[in-house]
Amino acid sequence: MSKYDKWAGGGTFYYGDWWKKGSLVSSSGTKSTSSDYYRSKYKSSLGYSSGLGRSGWYGSYYGAGTSYSSVSSGDFESAKVFLQRVSKAARDLVVILDFPFNIKIDFTGKLSVVGDPKTRRIFVPTNIFNDEKTSEEEKVSLFCSLAIHEAAHLKYTEQRTLRKFLNEVVSIKYRSCEEGLIKMISLLIEDERIEDFLLRERPGYLEFIEREKNYQYKTFAESATEDITKKKYLDFFINLVKLIRFPEHIDSEVFEKYKDVYTKIGSELLPLPESTKGVCTTAETIFKCIKDSGIPTDATEARDFNNAMNEVYKLVQDKISYEVLYGSDGDSGINGNSSLTSTAIKKIGESAMRLITNLIDGTAASGSKKDTYFSIAEGDSLRYMDSVKRVSRYIPHIKKLIAGHDKNYDFTIHGCRNGLLDTSKLAEAYQGVPQVYLRKGTVRTNKTTVCILIDESGSMGWGRKITTARDTAVLLNEAFKTLPGVDLYIYGHSGDMVYSGATELRIYKEGSSKEISKFALGSVDARSENRDGTAIYETARRVRKFTDGSVLMFIISDGAPAADNYYGYEAQQDVKKNIAAVENMGFTTIAITIDSYREAREMYPRNIDLSSDLSTFPKRLAQIVKKLVIQDKKTTIIQ
Repeated sequence: MSKYDKWAGGGTFYYGDWWKKGSLVSSSGTKSTSSDYYRSKYKSSLGYSSGLGRSGWYGSYYGAGTSYSSVSSGDFESAKVFLQRVSKAARDLVVILDFPFNIKIDFTGKLSVVGDPKTRRIFVPTNIFNDEKTSEEEKVSLFCSLAIHEAAHLKYTEQRTLRKFLNEVVSIKYRSCEEGLIKMISLLIEDERIEDFLLRERPGYLEFIEREKNYQYKTFAESATEDITKKKYLDFFINLVKLIRFPEHIDSEVFEKYKDVYTKIGSELLPLPESTKGVCTTAETIFKCIKDSGIPTDATEARDFNNAMNEVYKLVQDKISYEVLYGSDGDSGINGNSSLTSTAIKKIGESAMRLITNLIDGTAASGSKKDTYFSIAEGDSLRYMDSVKRVSRYIPHIKKLIAGHDKNYDFTIHGCRNGLLDTSKLAEAYQGVPQVYLRKGTVRTNKTTVCILIDESGSMGWGRKITTARDTAVLLNEAFKTLPGVDLYIYGHSGDMVYSGATELRIYKEGSSKEISKFALGSVDARSENRDGTAIYETARRVRKFTDGSVLMFIISDGAPAADNYYGYEAQQDVKKNIAAVENMGFTTIAITIDSYREAREMYPRNIDLSSDLSTFPKRLAQIVKKLVIQDKKTTIIQ
């Protein structure tokens, strides 16, 4: 009997001599299962009942007496609660991998993304929640399993080496019909390698790795079995995927058909490479084995062969949560969640998912009122520098004038009749001279806090209004950022983007915070609605967390409030009410309106209309800010 004759499916398999190099089973073809192999290879006292199993992390996830099935609503709040809990469960497991820094978990629609160590993020696909046949408990468990796999990539994959290799595959080494296959082989082997490393260090994670691989095979096999017999050579490549990633499911008949080439591939595959560089070398060697096999016998078959290569590449990419490198051609998959249909998140769009992700990783926070959220803005260096060019001539003058009103120094007056004894005049003191004392004191000018709130409603996109508002914010940021006497806070607001009734505020500048990009103001843009009263109050409450002093608050807007269930006279009264509230908190509010409605002058006690000539807006506003900042300055002498 041939050593390959006993190859069976259904979770059991037989390996011949070529697999012996991996120390999986004996050359006699001893029967085994995937679980049996991993359990024997990665024995551990941890086991699955060590607190990582159902009685451990499941218990802490669900909480005493709580059932996960209670999360059934598709609205934002339910999705937020659901994903927060899922992320916590996954993060608890990832933490045990002993990273020297905190790991953030991000969500993608379908693609898994090999995270970049610089971002300290892993990307986990949420399309697993689409399967209505899978229980919610299993979905949570599977999400954690996929998170562990991606964390293993972050820990063990040599990013630069893999990126360089894949770039060379696309641009230098291979024809277009071959690129997909060599990328697929390399990434599948890398998946095997990093999981092998993970289980050497953390054998207790065996159940999670098994679950992740079973899910991947299930999704792959469901499509791979469709019309295989009608497509020449597709069976060869599908069995190749099984050989690398799912050996327990190898099709014995297909193996016999291409036995020689599979044997050569198997001898190269094991033992698994110890490094990502080794993976790249092995992938090329395996591809060479396939290319040199002589399977295509004429031009027609060669075309069929190339078509099959491309087809299986797309199949793997689509069905095995196929991974891309962060920052490569797969970026479009990040946060692409429009297809989500899980019970808890079926109504959640991309904006909502992004906000939930930010709330989980700490780059966003809820406001004091319901349905209000603050998010740290992303940077846009190109637009920021464009604004700098337009306003640069105003920066030095503002800087110089305001800096000249800041007086902060210590002084000493000698020759006084009382005070501290001047030790340098002991001789005069012995002779009875009375002027042998000195007085010490300080001169201090109070810090001024300036807050700017930018209306980012859709109407601000008309003409140059949003550009003018962005230029003004950049001007003040550049003028004040190096002045110790001024603290600057800049926010933008819109509404109803995440869901109807939500007020979304972006943080562009918050004192001396280093967590915000220095180019964040470049992303100021016209967006959706403007729920002004809520935005004004929430901004003031947030700024008040950082300072107890008086605050000059400039509100840049183009007109009346307009948002879902927030418009007309009632909305205007809400703005007036919130203006009064923040002024009672120690804020001096000044509205800067552009092409505004008449109602704006009635809502704001101090309103400066700059509608006549937008080209002078930065200069005129800078003069106003300068005047008010100087008025706010108070110099105190303390002796």
